[in-house]
Amino acid sequence: MLGFVPVYIERVPNRSSPPAILLRESFRKDGKVCKRTVLNLSKWPPHLIEGLRALLKGSIAISDFTKSFTILRSERYGHVAATLGSLRQLGLDTLIDTRPSRSRDLACALIVDRVLQPLSEPATVLEAEDLRSPLGTALGLGSVSRAELDRTMDWLLERQSAIEDSLVKRHLAPDCLALAYVVALPSERRPCLPTSRRSRDGKRAGPQTQYGLLCSADGCPVAVRVFDGDSADSSTVGPQLDLLRRGFGLERVAVVGGCGMPYEPESLDFDWITSLRRPAIRQLVATGVVQSALADQRDLVEITSPDYPGQRLLVRRNPDLAKKCAQRREESLRAVEAMLEPIAEAVWREHDPFRGAGQIGMRVGMAVRRSRTAKHFELRIEESDFSYARKPATIAAEAALDGLSVIRTSLPAEDLPALEVVRVHQKLGRDRAKRSYPFDSKQLMT
Repeated sequence: MLGFVPVYIERVPNRSSPPAILLRESFRKDGKVCKRTVLNLSKWPPHLIEGLRALLKGSIAISDFTKSFTILRSERYGHVAATLGSLRQLGLDTLIDTRPSRSRDLACALIVDRVLQPLSEPATVLEAEDLRSPLGTALGLGSVSRAELDRTMDWLLERQSAIEDSLVKRHLAPDCLALAYVVALPSERRPCLPTSRRSRDGKRAGPQTQYGLLCSADGCPVAVRVFDGDSADSSTVGPQLDLLRRGFGLERVAVVGGCGMPYEPESLDFDWITSLRRPAIRQLVATGVVQSALADQRDLVEITSPDYPGQRLLVRRNPDLAKKCAQRREESLRAVEAMLEPIAEAVWREHDPFRGAGQIGMRVGMAVRRSRTAKHFELRIEESDFSYARKPATIAAEAALDGLSVIRTSLPAEDLPALEVVRVHQKLGRDRAKRSYPFDSKQLMT
């Protein structure tokens, strides 16, 4: 309404006296613009005059209201609006169910809540009251109970097949490459899981559960399956993944796993991406197949080895990680020296020296038994003498492995270039480190 308000405030000079503040109205008479005084505002406080002036111009003077109340805390809403808006822009709400319902809104709330504050399932349930504000307000949820959230998860479980079919049609073509991430996670926190089993490989003492996440080549998850924890071998995981492949009509699936896969990937009927353990990397470095200088000059080097015929080996060195490894090793070496030095001083002192090779060896063993860097020291223990020194050769050999990783795959370069192989495998490492996979009971479906 700016420019059309006939009432305005005018400041009229008054010679030596304070100016007059008048509320005036403009009107037309006989074709001329005239004005008349409606009210004299000269005795009003300045902030009220400015507030009235702003109101007449069609706006509000915020400064007027701040004098009557104090803002203690405001609800954060931007992160909720951004995440919920992205969810709707991706069409995830309609993919869950084309018909609006409270169950769909609760499912969307659980997804947004998991993105904004990744918590375990029990923590999410206990924080259900927080869904009322501001996320619950945005979706109009009102009060939410734990039983209602459990029913929502059951409702999602019934719709899992339909959701996965829609995701596969959206992100995967029958002839494109799909990735199946296979990982085993401990389930001590949820021992009631029906799939929780002790591993048959004897390497994991506690119960665990196997998970398989089917993704597109760019990392978009489209389906998830839960396997028994004792099925950590190719004879059981392979057929289960084959059922998953044939169920969605996919032609090419590559299995992605870490260096801790309890079975040889060559035994699978799939292509695969995995990594070498540290002893295998040490062997490649010792034989000269992996040249550290070459890896330092480039971020990524692709090599071949007769020990791994028909496979691509991608060698990477992370300079930042190498620097951190060197710092930790030096700190550990100094800590070992700090424990050995008092023993040496006790042996060398003139008054009441510490004697006996057995006694000296026992004290040295107690000092360094928990240190992983004790192997880098040469210890000389005699009846009346003790000395120690670092082993430069073993330290240099370990330093050559700092920040070094080797990824191996059976996929040809035409199917997945080297940089894409690294990206795919790095995603597995990041998600395992953060436990950010939706791998927790019913939240697998969200």
